[in-house]
Amino acid sequence: MNFGRCMAGGLVKLYQVVRQDRELQAWIKLLLSTFYSGLVTFMTATGTAGLAHDSPFISVCYGLLASSGAIVAVLMRAPQTRGMFFRVSVAATKASTDPDSMTITGPGGAN
Repeated sequence: MNFGRCMAGGLVKLYQVVRQDRELQAWIKLLLSTFYSGLVTFMTATGTAGLAHDSPFISVCYGLLASSGAIVAVLMRAPQTRGMFFRVSVAATKASTDPDSMTITGPGGAN
């Protein structure tokens, strides 16, 4: 009984802290939207590949690839990640010197 009151009191205090801190709310919203977007995209791509009678391994690979794209898109749009950099592979860096290659920029045209 005492443990339950302690847990309830702790949860109430945590809720009050989150309710007052706008930056913490923004980070929680970013984490939840990233998780939701990745999960929905993964399930959609995996299910679609499964309906096309691909092997389960290939279906999961399609889902992982699609969900990683959705997560990067969410992170690039979020105001909390404006100053963060994404690391790219050496092959992607060499390809960026090609004049026919496409460059992905953040919101507002900033890299």
